[in-house]
Amino acid sequence: MMFDLRHALFNHLQRLSLRFYDQERAGSIISRVMNDIGVAQQMVSGGVINVIMDTAMITAVLYITFRLNVTLTLVALTVMPFYVLTYRNLNPKIRSASRRIQEKLAQISGDLFETVSAIAVVQSFTREKSEEKSFVSQIHKHYDRVMRQVVLRNSLSSISQCLSRLGTALILLYGGRLVLQRQLTMGELVAFYTYVAQLYAPVVRFSEVNDVVQTAIAAIDRIFELFDEAPDVQDVRKPVRRHRIRGEVEFRNVTFEYTPGIPVLHDVDFRVEPGRMVALVGHSGSGKSTIANLLLRFYDVAQGQILIDGIDVRNYAIKSLRQQIGLVLQETILFSGSLRENIEYGRLNATDEDIAAAAKAANAHDFVLELEDGYETEVGERGVKLSGGQKQRVAITRVMLKNPRILVLDEATSALDSESENLVQEALFRLMQGRTTFVIAHRLSTVTAADEILVIGNGRVIERGTHEELLENGGYYRHICEEQFKGIAPLADRMTAGS
Repeated sequence: MMFDLRHALFNHLQRLSLRFYDQERAGSIISRVMNDIGVAQQMVSGGVINVIMDTAMITAVLYITFRLNVTLTLVALTVMPFYVLTYRNLNPKIRSASRRIQEKLAQISGDLFETVSAIAVVQSFTREKSEEKSFVSQIHKHYDRVMRQVVLRNSLSSISQCLSRLGTALILLYGGRLVLQRQLTMGELVAFYTYVAQLYAPVVRFSEVNDVVQTAIAAIDRIFELFDEAPDVQDVRKPVRRHRIRGEVEFRNVTFEYTPGIPVLHDVDFRVEPGRMVALVGHSGSGKSTIANLLLRFYDVAQGQILIDGIDVRNYAIKSLRQQIGLVLQETILFSGSLRENIEYGRLNATDEDIAAAAKAANAHDFVLELEDGYETEVGERGVKLSGGQKQRVAITRVMLKNPRILVLDEATSALDSESENLVQEALFRLMQGRTTFVIAHRLSTVTAADEILVIGNGRVIERGTHEELLENGGYYRHICEEQFKGIAPLADRMTAGS
């Protein structure tokens, strides 16, 4: 059951939209998949089975005791309403305490994940002590919540023990009176007393099992909160599936908002012919990357349409759409494992020849051969064992294997040194051949060769044209060119040399 639950939850998480991950911390999600499901497992292994066995025991004992003496059995049951009241009053508190423990564990996991991921920043700023204080503060709060749960749990157990002792005392008092009045034999009283001990023991154990069950229910609530999250982006009933597209892209009056009521794109309207290169430029936060996210359908538009080959992207099967689009980011993400495994992410059935050809086209083959283990070299977590330029060329190799018809380059060279940038630029030039390409860049030297440049400002297309046309217009594009190249006089020469 736990295997199936964890499997189902992982599959569900992979289908959730980016909007969900924008709001949730990675450590918190991991905590739910691993810790909460582990806690829920206790209900099966330590809770449900015991409840079933104890319920069967109580049923059998009640049957026997009613046959022995109805009056004494009713006396034994007089304490049961107090059990019920105790459980009803303490159960919600125990469950709430358990949930608060799981929430704090998730927060600690999130903080720990961030600290470990950014350990270089922590050490460079010598913030070890402050991080330690923060961690100790968090685990102390967790300790307080655990102790709160322990107090409630032990209170329930103590009250249950007292009630069972009270019930036993009532039986001995009333049963002894019946014996003195010769309405009951001593042997019958001893037998009844022995059976009643078997009646109270499971009820007392319920208090222990109840703690496990309430803790597990709190964990299960948190697990199913994730299952209740519906993907914002889903396939339509009969989606379009295309193995190959031409690559014509059109944005028709697209408006989009991450937060309801606060648009980040306003009536964006443009068209790109197959195989053409379009550059998106503008200040940070202007909406350039949002356009790429909408094209990949990480989010759906609020108004308007995005068409690929004349078909609204919302009518494509999500998998089919994304198989046609290659993405190269500024921050290259590699997975722990070998270079080969990371490259094969682009196409799992790729042969050694396919991998080598793609690596050569991406200017990656030579540096791979210089490594001791070649394509079997372990790259470390997030590719930490490779340089920025090497990681970027591996990412380009991966996209080349995918062989998409549409390419999105989001600041793909902005973080590289000149030598690495030249190698990556060569690889990207080969990759762009024959593909519809969107280039998002701050460094204008990388976009001068574009067939069309779209200048994005405050979520709108404020200028469009070729590099030369936009310079002649003397608008915002010319202004940011002057800012980057410090002076309009030698601007044309420098930009021409860059192109």
